[in-house]
Amino acid sequence: MAGKKVIITGVPGVGKTTVINEALQKLKSEGVDYQPINFGTFMFEVAKSEGLVQDRDQMRTLDRADQKRLQQRAAQAIAKIPGNVMIDTHASVKTPKGYLAGLPEWVLREIMPDIIVLVETDNDQILMRRLTDDTRYPRQGRRPRHCRTPGVQPVDRRGIRDDDRVHHQDHHQSRPPARPCGGRDGRCSPLNFS
Repeated sequence: MAGKKVIITGVPGVGKTTVINEALQKLKSEGVDYQPINFGTFMFEVAKSEGLVQDRDQMRTLDRADQKRLQQRAAQAIAKIPGNVMIDTHASVKTPKGYLAGLPEWVLREIMPDIIVLVETDNDQILMRRLTDDTRYPRQGRRPRHCRTPGVQPVDRRGIRDDDRVHHQDHHQSRPPARPCGGRDGRCSPLNFS
């Protein structure tokens, strides 16, 4: 059985994985099985098998020709998977030389999706998801050192951690700025605590 190919896409941190997990749970409760697929993982496995990279962070440093070829090979492999498939992929990927399209024409031509779902939300929600996502910084197990205080966990109903609030209030005296302040090492993001 060929099955359906569904692509869920959006910018990093928008909530694609959350949407996919909820959809998979709902579909399963209705007796419909879908296999979740992460497009980036497929690309990484191809690159690793070719000896181009050893970890996922190195994927961003590959030249555009390699990236395009890896995207196409991953799409070809995904297209051959039988049954219903739900594909998680970024709309774009930041590389040292700019942004790479996550769903270029050659990927869509190979997969031939039945449905494409674009997940969107406001910028504040994306920022909060990124700041509270411990999987984004696996070496430390949490956010970068410049925005963390050991042992502090999420406390705000909107997902804002105390260490974010303390970090900003520490060098702004009261409330955070509306624009990036530069932070302790120049990487501080704007936060809205109103």
